Amino acid sequence: MEQNENKPLLGSNNVNEKKFRPAHCFLLPVILLETFALSIYSYLSIEYSHDYFQRAIIGNNGTGDENVSGCNANTSDPLYQSYITVQQETSRWTMYYTIAGGVPGIFASIVFGTYADRLGRRLVLIIAVLGFFVKSVILTVVIYFDANLIYILIGSFIEGCAGGFLSFLAGSFSYVADITTAGGKRSFAIIFVEMITGIAITAGTFGTGYFISIIGYFYSMVLATGCIFLALIIVICGVPETCRNYSLSTCSTICSTLRKSIEFYVSRKHYGKRWKYAVLLISFCFVALAGLNRGSMETLYQLGAPFCWDEVKVGLFGTVRKGIESIFGVLLAPLLLKCLSSEVLTILGLVSTTGSMVLEGLATTETVLFLVPAIGIFGILAFPLIRSLMSLLTPPESQGSLFAGICAVETVCNILSTLISNETYSATVSIMAGFVFFTLAAETAIAAMLIVVYLVGSRRSAREENILQINNHTMP
Repeated sequence: MEQNENKPLLGSNNVNEKKFRPAHCFLLPVILLETFALSIYSYLSIEYSHDYFQRAIIGNNGTGDENVSGCNANTSDPLYQSYITVQQETSRWTMYYTIAGGVPGIFASIVFGTYADRLGRRLVLIIAVLGFFVKSVILTVVIYFDANLIYILIGSFIEGCAGGFLSFLAGSFSYVADITTAGGKRSFAIIFVEMITGIAITAGTFGTGYFISIIGYFYSMVLATGCIFLALIIVICGVPETCRNYSLSTCSTICSTLRKSIEFYVSRKHYGKRWKYAVLLISFCFVALAGLNRGSMETLYQLGAPFCWDEVKVGLFGTVRKGIESIFGVLLAPLLLKCLSSEVLTILGLVSTTGSMVLEGLATTETVLFLVPAIGIFGILAFPLIRSLMSLLTPPESQGSLFAGICAVETVCNILSTLISNETYSATVSIMAGFVFFTLAAETAIAAMLIVVYLVGSRRSAREENILQINNHTMP
């Protein structure tokens, strides 16, 4: 039986029959602080690793200058080859960080996310924020003592066991689904969460370059760790629960938990919707493969030839790109949702992203590179809209399971994206540094084509159902 999309997304296990309450707004500063700290951590960990290998390889390569840039060397000079090695090692260790956190995160996100329907949303949020806090503390200590990068892997593994940032997002989306009704309001609410994460990333990206240049790596990480500690306090003390009927005694086994997170794609009770879930999930996978590791690729791309940017300029570009997407997305999303369907708007976002990636791969000057954000202005809409489309197909009591499954898939895609894009970059950086963005563009283009299939198929199914209903009513 089809789920009535006009029915409020509130089941008997939801605490808040009045839906939204002002106290629920405490989730917003938690998201902002968590994402702001994550942005600092992401950029700083890559740039610190780059600096670590540059000091270890180029600084001990007979130059006597730890700050010498491979951009100033002839391509036939051994110094240039050493610089390429720095790029490759940084890329490889970035991949290690993702794998260390992603592998345990796959299982943790499924378990915590699915249990969120039984144990409550706050528990998932608290565990995820606590895991990131531990990882931040470890990186801060590593920088202070100039310790081996292996400890960063340990921190990433600990965060992965807590579900990671994607589990945090899954908990946040489930929370939003609890307090909104199905339809345009929920679509905008999910887009809004995605937008404020974009704004926080913009702020963190803009500030990180200046933080590093003014106060250095260590105190920049102290700032990030302080933000995540404040987020932990708020989520523990201020964020109200949206699921009341939960207890440890109702926990299912791990096997049944895993089954619940994938039943949308195999269960007979979702007959007629399964193909929709499958198409949306596959398209989401391609979007994730293209987008999750894009920022890391951009940082390496811009630190190397032909741009050779410093931390400030890298942060400035990230600010412009994420800022334009986030701010214009927030301003335009309500208007666009009134004029266009979610499916059409998703396709527009994916086409916009594909064009920006192609241009980024072709860029050889700063002027062209700074045109990339303008081309990709609608790109940020794709992720939340696909999530929203899947949410509208899902029964109220299974929202946590849905987002847990999406989170697990997103975590797998994050690992694969890191492996594929970093290996592609390492293999092609000496030939064409921007080639990796062409592969990302191809993945986004495939996602756009799948959404077209979903749009056409859904409308055809709707017409067939209407014809069937008319025939049933006209039969004597």
